[in-house]
Amino acid sequence: MTNYMNSTNLQIIEITEYQNKYFSHDEISEEYGITLYEKYQNQVDVEFPSYKTRYQWKLTAKGWHF
Repeated sequence: MTNYMNSTNLQIIEITEYQNKYFSHDEISEEYGITLYEKYQNQVDVEFPSYKTRYQWKLTAKGWHF
């Protein structure tokens, strides 16, 4: 699968280091969730919507790694 992103469909998501933040399906599409998971797994823990997350996306910033 290839993701094509341009300036018209960029999405800014603000999260605080080591704090869980939940987002609905309306806020993050499955495509963007997969992109976050695949491209930014060193910076962000991504949990996909499930019973465990009350069917919301759960994102947790891991912090800066040097």
